[in-house]
Amino acid sequence: MSLINNSIATVMPYFPKWMVKPFANPYVAGENIVEVTKIIKSLNQQGYKSTVDILGEFVEDEKQAS
Repeated sequence: MSLINNSIATVMPYFPKWMVKPFANPYVAGENIVEVTKIIKSLNQQGYKSTVDILGEFVEDEKQAS
């Protein structure tokens, strides 16, 4: 990563969410499966390939994880 990218990545966690969202939006398709599915279908129709990563940052117990 370049010096600029490293600098941005280092300070991003300290910014308010509303300020970070414009940078993250191109990489986050949605907050639930319905939103993600719509975006992925649209990208596929445009000829793009996609992958989906489901993050578990807010999982508090084993039942939520399954």
